[in-house]
Amino acid sequence: MFEDLVPLLCTVDSSLFLKTFQIMPGISIGILILPPYEKKSAANTRDNSLVFFVIQGLVTITVNGHSFTAKKASHFMVLQG
Repeated sequence: MFEDLVPLLCTVDSSLFLKTFQIMPGISIGILILPPYEKKSAANTRDNSLVFFVIQGLVTITVNGHSFTAKKASHFMVLQG
């Protein structure tokens, strides 16, 4: 099903990202792939809200100085701004 989706390598870090489609203005859906023990660089979400779903592994998330860990089947949202 996802064989034809080819994510792009981010220029700032070693993560891969693929924007698959936009639901409505300000909310897009995509795929973010992080290699084990890698960090995604911080970025301003501007006028977009981001929703993440963890498919595999554990992810430690830090937003505005608050950290938490999400495991497989967890989701979290980063609001606009």
